[in-house]
Amino acid sequence: VNLYRPVLRALDERKISALEAMLAQKLRRGSLVEPTETTAGSEPGATAAAPAAGTAAAVADEIWLRKRLREEVAAEAISPSARLEEVRSALADIPDGECCAWSYRLLDVPWQRQVGPSCGLAAVRMIRDAFLQWRPEQETRHHASLLAAALERGITSDGEIYDLDDLLSLSHDICGLQGSILDTNDLAAADFVSFLSQGHLLFLPYDADCSTKLPMLCQGAHAHCGVVVGACWRQVGSQVLDLREAGLEEAPASGEDLLLVVQHSGSRRLAVAALSAWLASNAQLESFNKSVFKVKELNLSGKVVRFKGIA
Repeated sequence: VNLYRPVLRALDERKISALEAMLAQKLRRGSLVEPTETTAGSEPGATAAAPAAGTAAAVADEIWLRKRLREEVAAEAISPSARLEEVRSALADIPDGECCAWSYRLLDVPWQRQVGPSCGLAAVRMIRDAFLQWRPEQETRHHASLLAAALERGITSDGEIYDLDDLLSLSHDICGLQGSILDTNDLAAADFVSFLSQGHLLFLPYDADCSTKLPMLCQGAHAHCGVVVGACWRQVGSQVLDLREAGLEEAPASGEDLLLVVQHSGSRRLAVAALSAWLASNAQLESFNKSVFKVKELNLSGKVVRFKGIA
């Protein structure tokens, strides 16, 4: 099939999601006989042995289009007010969350859905689009393909990247992003709020729950990544409603008390959890599915990438 046919170029995020949902429904009903391609992680994109009948429902939630119909889909703008309401809804589910006043720090970052096992590349595109959007005069660029460049460099087999050094180099050379890799052991809770206050974006690898995309501990079996777009914490005084006016002096010292808001390419829904949970998940990324991916070097654990801007 020619992937440049107009009908395929017209596929947007909703249409691709609908196709994957249809395949997942067929698998749940047993319509897909002897399935040979499923996933082993939290994001779409891995092949594995055909599942037993009892696991079909779980596998169905991880369907993705192995034969890539699109390299990427267009970014979507989600309003800051809608994102704030989403964060407040998540906080309401926390014990005593509705009874507390909260301070917020939330950045406006365009969202993009991943196609295939390319959560890292989708996160880089979201960061790129955010920095371009924040310029005095919004700038649109036509960059070379991140996926094609990654394949040419031999750092991926189908979009997945497990080495942050490779990802940083790729994002700089193709997108012009300016960043550096940070050791999470050197970071305090207030640093994460400070980064947001400066308009910097963190690329955060972690293990994700298949359904909620919240952080979990699976030694890398469900490796995923996202962009830290916000933070919130219980406030002692009056509630701060302005998304950019939460004072740094109020940021908690404990990773249990600071909640990070992470935007990821697995779904539009934000993932909100304690900083300590994100860091614990990040620290144990020590393995991957060797039967699926060809990984030159595993370099994710205990690290984040801080992007400061774009050239």
